[in-house]
Amino acid sequence: MVQAVKDNAAPLRIGVIGVGIMGSNHARVLMGLPGVQLVGVVDPDRGQREMVTRVAGCAGFTTLEEMFKAGVDAVTIAAPTHLHHNIALECIGRGIHVLVEKPIALTLDEADQVLRAIEKTGADVRVGYSRRYKERYLIAKEQIAQARMGT
Repeated sequence: MVQAVKDNAAPLRIGVIGVGIMGSNHARVLMGLPGVQLVGVVDPDRGQREMVTRVAGCAGFTTLEEMFKAGVDAVTIAAPTHLHHNIALECIGRGIHVLVEKPIALTLDEADQVLRAIEKTGADVRVGYSRRYKERYLIAKEQIAQARMGT
């Protein structure tokens, strides 16, 4: 199993933003990682937020600001796609490291803004693409490459 930090180091404090299907899965995985403390989850949907906090044993927040005050080193962004850009900029601007579900933003201009913010702050930002190696996507990629379907 991957360890987030070296022995005797403080745990990596992580928050999850958006706890629908993907965000709930992120919280589940994070709560079981050694060297990680799941600080809490942010979601405006009270029912979903409370269900995840019960299962994960972490705090629930209605706003990003509440989560920032609790203290996080990193976040995963699994909110709806149209929110990725603004949330990423808010976190990056505070020096918080980010794993954002794909896509990083809706437009190339928004993605460029995120890249500029990363360069300015040095935050570590990654884009999650969890289905990249699923068999059906690999088959589709092969079919397209062989000009059997799509372009």
